[in-house]
Amino acid sequence: MNNAVGTAARNTASSSLALPIIGVLIAIAVTTTMDATGLSAFSAFALLPLMLLFWYVERLSRSEMGFKWGSPADFALALLYPVVVIGLIVIAATFAGAVDLSKTNWQKALLNLVIVTISTALVAIITEEGFFRGWLWGSLRRRRISEAQVLIYTSIAFLHQHRILCVAHFCRNIGH
Repeated sequence: MNNAVGTAARNTASSSLALPIIGVLIAIAVTTTMDATGLSAFSAFALLPLMLLFWYVERLSRSEMGFKWGSPADFALALLYPVVVIGLIVIAATFAGAVDLSKTNWQKALLNLVIVTISTALVAIITEEGFFRGWLWGSLRRRRISEAQVLIYTSIAFLHQHRILCVAHFCRNIGH
């Protein structure tokens, strides 16, 4: 009887949306506070310890967190998308006459491109994607929410967090 009560309590706890909601609210509060206090360049890093904490609390597997190898086609698509989008922007800017390469330091430009690409990809994957598409996604899926609903919920949480950060950044800049 005691064992059945324990199982029922675990099933109730794992079906509750309290932890995912609390996690998102904490993430929004922490990153917004950092942004509002002038630490916006580092606010995404706050998501890493939160992701690790909630991952530990829920005991999600690496696979549930999204840490698994994709197929070569998945990697190709992930690389092709930004190349196509940036390529279209470059073409549009060129036709608009907004491109002047006459004074470009190509060595420095290439180095900056490599540094920004690597650092942005690592920070985005480890922090924001790790929190919203890793822990939050796995947490909601564990609660048997459909993938379509999880996509909607995590997108809303991610966009809501960024909208609040933009408002906090805007308000901080108006005050100065």
